[in-house]
Amino acid sequence: MNKRKKTDTKQEDGSEEITLPPQAEESALAAEQAEAESAEQQEDGELRDLADISSFDELGLEPALLMALEQQGLLVPTEVQRIAIPHGLDGEDVLICAHTGTGKTLAYLLPLLQQLMDKAPAQRDEEGLRGLILVPTRELAAQVFRIARVLAEAAGMHAGLVQGGVSYTEQIERLQLLPQVLVATPGRLLDLVLDGHLSLHQLQALVLDEADRMVEMGFTHQLYELIERLGPRPQTWLCSATLDNRELEDFCEQTLQQPVEVILSRSDAAASVQQWAIQADNEQHKLDLLLALLKRPEVKQALIFVSTRKQVESLAAHVRRLGDQCEGLHGEMSQKGRSFILGRFRRGKTRFLVATDVASRGLDIGRVSHVLNYNLPFAADDYVHRIGRTGRAGETGTAWSLIDTNDFPLLGRMERYQDIEIPWMKVAGLEPKKKLKLKPRKTKVKDKKGSKAVAKKKPKPSKLKARKTGKA
Repeated sequence: MNKRKKTDTKQEDGSEEITLPPQAEESALAAEQAEAESAEQQEDGELRDLADISSFDELGLEPALLMALEQQGLLVPTEVQRIAIPHGLDGEDVLICAHTGTGKTLAYLLPLLQQLMDKAPAQRDEEGLRGLILVPTRELAAQVFRIARVLAEAAGMHAGLVQGGVSYTEQIERLQLLPQVLVATPGRLLDLVLDGHLSLHQLQALVLDEADRMVEMGFTHQLYELIERLGPRPQTWLCSATLDNRELEDFCEQTLQQPVEVILSRSDAAASVQQWAIQADNEQHKLDLLLALLKRPEVKQALIFVSTRKQVESLAAHVRRLGDQCEGLHGEMSQKGRSFILGRFRRGKTRFLVATDVASRGLDIGRVSHVLNYNLPFAADDYVHRIGRTGRAGETGTAWSLIDTNDFPLLGRMERYQDIEIPWMKVAGLEPKKKLKLKPRKTKVKDKKGSKAVAKKKPKPSKLKARKTGKA
């Protein structure tokens, strides 16, 4: 019989290093691997449980919040919500990387309000701001505020709105109502904080919605200034359409603490939207195509994206000649005017809206059946945000892109970003007379399957998972 051997060696510090024989070492490695597999199976089981959640009732939310959701016709959580909300309720930092229309707003708003409701009544009623939601644009701020106000009232709290483009004095007066939850754009909020009208020292929950857009718009400095004025570190949610930005990555490292990542593959971002490319020979042909498409009976309500303010005014005038209500929207309009036009379009009073990218992000307009890109945007993520105005909340939508020689070089970028091939279509009676040189596209045609949100803990493709990241 072989006897077990133990080999002892002396280290430089005098301690002994014990080397196990090969059989014992293999046994130890096998035990360690079995333990790791068992832990992984447990994690996968927990995450499958999250994916199986079929209603908001199963998420452990207060009855008041559930009733408010039901009154809004919201009964079934989206995939992102099913994964993100439980982590938010556990008090963890959460990073959500998903495109518009996936339900990010409720994914952070519901756990935020639930966490504030869980505080002792005396503590919850103390004066001071408790939850802060930062967004890049006035339009998105107004939209998030509408949702936050309804849910906050159901939770027995008051929500406020701070944004640029409106009276500074009026907003100071509104802050006297002492909102517990505030939706704000960074610039105006920083002005109010620096002028002593608002304190962030008692903040318990912070949301950075569309953080990529805030970084792109140059708000990074203001964001850091606001974060420096916080008291004890709050639970933080960060939502972004992409993480492909070094400045954004650095910001995440500085802002989040061991976050759980909830990621929706961008190749699935527009899975509910049928995309088509339509060739246009010249500007007149492109205009004729647009007007013909808008006459189709299946077009219930359409959002038309262009590149410049002049195009907004010109195309809106052409579309109005069809006899339908059409408005224009661009960034040089007053906030009051923009809000009025968006309100009419949201309520269905206006059938067509011609807009620059000011309307491409974050706006939830449920009736939009079609999106038309009169010009393609330069950035592929802007394209995905544009077409994300349709096919929302489980519905399907259609996006038509009119492609002339100026747009054609950008089309491949939109395809590569989504890892799909956008098919071409023709409009009867307006077929193109020229031929574009269609080069073979180096894209993989994705198998059309349902989108999948992923909460990650360790890199392992194709499984639902959660990964702790960030600084300890």
